[in-house]
Amino acid sequence: MTVRSRVVSIIGSVQHPSRYHVGLTHNVGARLSVHNSGGSTHAAGLRPWELVVAIEFANEDAWLWRDQPVSRDPRDTVERSFRR
Repeated sequence: MTVRSRVVSIIGSVQHPSRYHVGLTHNVGARLSVHNSGGSTHAAGLRPWELVVAIEFANEDAWLWRDQPVSRDPRDTVERSFRR
């Protein structure tokens, strides 16, 4: 069985700079494309999106974050995640 790495990404809305989204994916480029094409209904009204940060983990068990909306300041989410 092949273990695929996972990437936790924070994307930010270009039009609404205070809005961010944290996600878990195998392919950051594809995820960003889905958000920018309107394929993600909850994010469609905040397009376009840009990548703020991406952190790759060896496997899904290695990441500490959850796919959830973040506070207005993504640094809060980063700090919460690493305090666990």
